[in-house]
Amino acid sequence: MTFTTQALVEGPVFDSALRFAADYTDQQQADNLDPIIEMGWAATLIPEQEGGAGGNLDDLVAIIDGLGQHALALPLLERCALTPLLLAAVEQPAIRRRWLNGIANGSYAISTLCTTQPDLGLGALKATIDLSGERFTLRGQLLGTTLSPHATHYLVLAKHSHTEQALLFLMDATDLPGPTKRYRSIDGIQTVDIAFEGINVPIAQCLAQGISAQAAIAAAQNMALLATAVDTVSALGSLLAHTIQYLKTRTQFDVPLSSFQALRHRTVEMYVRYESARGMLQECLRHALTDPEQTRRLRLLKLCLGDAARFCAQAAIQLHGGMGMSEETLAARLAQRLITNEYRYGDRLFHVKALRESHSS
Repeated sequence: MTFTTQALVEGPVFDSALRFAADYTDQQQADNLDPIIEMGWAATLIPEQEGGAGGNLDDLVAIIDGLGQHALALPLLERCALTPLLLAAVEQPAIRRRWLNGIANGSYAISTLCTTQPDLGLGALKATIDLSGERFTLRGQLLGTTLSPHATHYLVLAKHSHTEQALLFLMDATDLPGPTKRYRSIDGIQTVDIAFEGINVPIAQCLAQGISAQAAIAAAQNMALLATAVDTVSALGSLLAHTIQYLKTRTQFDVPLSSFQALRHRTVEMYVRYESARGMLQECLRHALTDPEQTRRLRLLKLCLGDAARFCAQAAIQLHGGMGMSEETLAARLAQRLITNEYRYGDRLFHVKALRESHSS
């Protein structure tokens, strides 16, 4: 059995992300270095006229793919994908250019404060404008959100308490209320619950609202689904490669495990699921920016990837035996990532329901 994982988008961007993920250690994290700024990834989707790198979706996919093969969890989605998309909704060119340029040159580290719910947590917070019309008051709870340790500012999504229109706020990191609860997700990401109990936000910090904000949030929701799909396929390929390598080197009864026909058949099933998932993702990537039914296509992709990811994660753990239960084994961490991704931004049941409702309407 031989298998080599192939990059979704080959090139130097993928190569550098893959090398970074392979070399990244807990010590680098303890040194309080910001890898996203160090590698220049925050500027990827920012246009050149705004001071950014002028990259495209392929560049972002290459970065996610490289990191995903080592199950490296960084707030890449929140800072490098969602934030530029949401800031594009700012109608004042000077304000938009200021923040985008600051992100590109490293002056600001802006992360989107969202949850892994399908609406990114938009409906969790309600905003009410006071009688003077000078500030908004935020109320509600964000459950299961991720705080970036290097963020200087956060983009906060909310709905107007009366009109239900979408609002986009920019808040200084020091103005956020402290977490009410901290916990660790299945794949090791540190998440928190945050309660907004009458938090006042000056009206000037509302960067976008109404139609422009809603359109940007819809684009961000699709991006979250697409990025999760890329991470899932990347982890699937890496998991398959490590499983095959383990079966070839591990011996039982003085012969390699790869010589057992039952294990080979199980591995082939994993390979078929992976190639099918990869093909569906590539089809989505080809039409990602032009498909008028992008949301529907991504929902269908989510359904298929959820089934493939769970099957491959369980099969890999089984094929690794006791080693598959140890987090020191990369295969175990990849399996955890696959299982967790199934529930990010809506599980299969949610998307089945959404597809049925859209079809009936």
